[in-house]
Amino acid sequence: MFKRGIENLLAPELAETRFYETKEITGDYGETKTIQEFKKMEFCDWVCRERHHPDDFQDFSVVVEIIETFLSS
Repeated sequence: MFKRGIENLLAPELAETRFYETKEITGDYGETKTIQEFKKMEFCDWVCRERHHPDDFQDFSVVVEIIETFLSS
């Protein structure tokens, strides 16, 4: 589930695990931390070019309306 960014307008089930890369980092006190990093560009390419389902973008209509209103004024 996306909590921020324009991705939060997409259905949560699109956030497949393959778009998260697990990394280990060393903290300030030498501790090892495991984090997941979102591969945003890979996800974008998949949603927009490969998957290409118009229904995925149904919640974007509000954003498009705002942009159209802004551009027409």
